[in-house]
Amino acid sequence: MSGTTATHLVFFIILLVASSAFALTLVGHTHVVSDAIDGYGSTTVDEIETEIAVISDPESHATIYDPRDEDDQVSVLVSNIGDSSIPLGGNDVGIVIDGEYVSDPHVEILEDPSASVWQPESTARISFDRELDPGAHRLVVSVASNEDVLEFEVPEIGDPAAVSYEAEPDNETVDDGETIAYEVTIEDGFGDPVGEDVEVEADATDGFDVEINGDGDVTTELTDADGKVTLDVSSDTTQDDVDVVFTELVNGNSATGNATWEGEQEDGSLSGIVSTETEDGDDEDLEGETVTIENSPEQTATVDADGSYEFDDVDGGEYTLWIDADGHRYYETTVIVDGSTTHDVPLLGNVENVDAETSYRSLDAAADDVADEETLELAETTYDASEGGSSAVDVTASNVTVRSLGTREETVLDAGGADVGLSVRGEGGTVDGLTLTNVDPSGTGIELASAPGATLENVDVSETGVGIAVDGSDAVQLTKLEATGNDDVGVRVSDSDEIELEDVYLTGNGDGIRISENTIFTLRHSTVSNNVGDGVSVTDSTDLTLSDTVVSDNGGDGLRIFDGTSISVDYTRFADNGVDGIHLRDTNNVDIVYVELLENERNGALVQADEAVIDPSENYFRIWYSNVVDNGEHGMWAEDSEKPDGGNGDLGDGELRVDDEKITGEENWWGDEDGPEAAGANGVSDETIRFEPVSEGEHGQAGPR
Repeated sequence: MSGTTATHLVFFIILLVASSAFALTLVGHTHVVSDAIDGYGSTTVDEIETEIAVISDPESHATIYDPRDEDDQVSVLVSNIGDSSIPLGGNDVGIVIDGEYVSDPHVEILEDPSASVWQPESTARISFDRELDPGAHRLVVSVASNEDVLEFEVPEIGDPAAVSYEAEPDNETVDDGETIAYEVTIEDGFGDPVGEDVEVEADATDGFDVEINGDGDVTTELTDADGKVTLDVSSDTTQDDVDVVFTELVNGNSATGNATWEGEQEDGSLSGIVSTETEDGDDEDLEGETVTIENSPEQTATVDADGSYEFDDVDGGEYTLWIDADGHRYYETTVIVDGSTTHDVPLLGNVENVDAETSYRSLDAAADDVADEETLELAETTYDASEGGSSAVDVTASNVTVRSLGTREETVLDAGGADVGLSVRGEGGTVDGLTLTNVDPSGTGIELASAPGATLENVDVSETGVGIAVDGSDAVQLTKLEATGNDDVGVRVSDSDEIELEDVYLTGNGDGIRISENTIFTLRHSTVSNNVGDGVSVTDSTDLTLSDTVVSDNGGDGLRIFDGTSISVDYTRFADNGVDGIHLRDTNNVDIVYVELLENERNGALVQADEAVIDPSENYFRIWYSNVVDNGEHGMWAEDSEKPDGGNGDLGDGELRVDDEKITGEENWWGDEDGPEAAGANGVSDETIRFEPVSEGEHGQAGPR
């Protein structure tokens, strides 16, 4: 620095001082920024801990929105149920109603309307202006990252929403022969009377000799200008706790009175006429049936040829009367004997056509008469079709529903040795809740022929030739059915597309399921086991799906597919079958994953090219991510007439082309971490199947879920 002037030196010193000051300033600002970040972090924690709950009652319509007010204000109550305070400035509270954002809602703390902070365990009223139409609305309240939802209705002014009554006397109890006066009021959703001309029905059909406004046990009246109607209810019979139901007939809201007429019943007699209400029966058929009354002790009377019955010398009082006549629904009611008493008994048949309002003793007669889109309801009983013949019951109309009112175990069709138990030949038919028995041993339990869109549910077919046959019928659903002990097959599907089976149980049949010439077949959540032949046998079909099913202990193959295309199988167990777990011949586009191939007599999976070409490089072929363990011969084997090792001379000219791409057998568990070639592991035809990499352990997700 010998050439540096004094002026330069002074300038250099000034720069050093200035730089130090600037550095100190930067350090100071850094601390300020750090403190701000810490503060912001605390605020963020508070926001994360924020928790709110809308506590407005959605049934208290006027407290949320009252269209009778001119200000059109929506108001909800929200509680701070978290541990943090919520500042009320800015945009801390957000509202969205029916998908629209609400700007600047008013927030007021109920405990302290002047508060600027929303404390924990305190409640805010949040309000905003918005005109709402009658109907359903959805409001979302959000604070920081937390939100709650209120769904509420805005009633139509004057629309009936509630029914109430006052009785005179208020205990609704009088002597027999006297009257109870009911003043019934109909209100809208805001608690205001609805006005005049709203129709109100009064119904006391569970009582005896009840008169409402002198018009029998059911009547209707119109409300007056105050939304009221007066109904006088009387009875000459002593009886307790008679329900009187008051219903406004616009929206169906109701209230129920409970009337009692006190007094003593006189001793006397009980008599009446028993008649059939069936289309296929005569009153004469009821001769000899038994009418029973019970009030300790039980008494019985026999129905005469003219349908009459009579009990002499009966103590006055309340009795249970019942009759269980052949071919008719069980009838039970309460009668009150007060002197000489009459009670007629109309009997409905076991089968009711609910649309035509007709009833039948026999299912075959009802099925013969049923028209399109009608429903037959079956009482729990055994329907005897003892005449036999070609079919016990025929349903030929379209979109007919046949359903049990009880369980399938107690709703039985005895086919009387007919060749077919139940034949459905109409479009869109439904059968729900039925057991088929006594079909010819070489016959068919249920036949769906030219019946597209048919549904079978809760059906049990046993001890015939074919349990269920689906022929020439597309879009058929079979659910919750059981087919057992059928000599030929449990379920047979032919020339039918889009067939779904779910939750079915097929055991002890010849084959479990036999499918031919089908496109799109699905089997899910089912059991196919202990059948004499194959579990599932498929020929000439495409788009087959099996999932979440057990196919085990069948005498033949578990799954046998010849000439198939587009096969998808997952989460299914093939175990202890008498031949192969899966046998695929001349089949392409196969994806089998997460299955179990366990302890089958011969091979876990056998693939054969007999008359067709199987080329995994052109059409995917995968059996992978599965457990292949303890099968009798091989875990997986794929062959044609020449390979592997000279091939199988019993096969035809088909070819298994594996020069470019072998069948995929990767990531399977072979019972040993060293794979299928380990001592004691299930073997594999490595010339035709690529098995590496292998799984080092059992696949826990394989098999039914």
